[in-house]
Amino acid sequence: MVLSSMQERLESLYLFDMVFSFSSIEHDGLGRYGDPLNPNGDLVAMKEIWLKLKPGGHLLLAVPVCPMDRFMPGGARCYGPTRLPMLAKGWEYHGAADVKSQASFYGPNSTLDLTKLWGDADWFSTQPVLVLGKPEDAPETLEQMQQELAKGSRDRLGFICDKRLKICGRR
Repeated sequence: MVLSSMQERLESLYLFDMVFSFSSIEHDGLGRYGDPLNPNGDLVAMKEIWLKLKPGGHLLLAVPVCPMDRFMPGGARCYGPTRLPMLAKGWEYHGAADVKSQASFYGPNSTLDLTKLWGDADWFSTQPVLVLGKPEDAPETLEQMQQELAKGSRDRLGFICDKRLKICGRR
């Protein structure tokens, strides 16, 4: 099946086993590539990926990380200890690879230290690959997920917060 537009892809019933997003999400909603301005465009894009991924599927996500959340007007976001957990809302954290050092992998019980990852790097040179999973028993729609979150019945579908992702950085 050949789909010609993003809208057609989003509306199709086809679901993917795996999605790769490298250096893309941080630009969504900022108008840099002709998309409509939306301060939460990155979060909207993550919801769209969620909807197109099969339960039990995986997302390999690379976004810039910084010790503190940053924003370059008209350009991109750099994710720190506040915005990174928001970006990963609803996902299970399986690990992260620091491709810059070519040797570091952070498993689900490791501490992802944004200060250490960032080091003396410039804004966007540090983009670890986060390995995120959609839970096998995930709600089928965003509305169902929001209802479960409102009831407080699915802690793991909430933000992967500091205790889960163990993000270290400055707030």
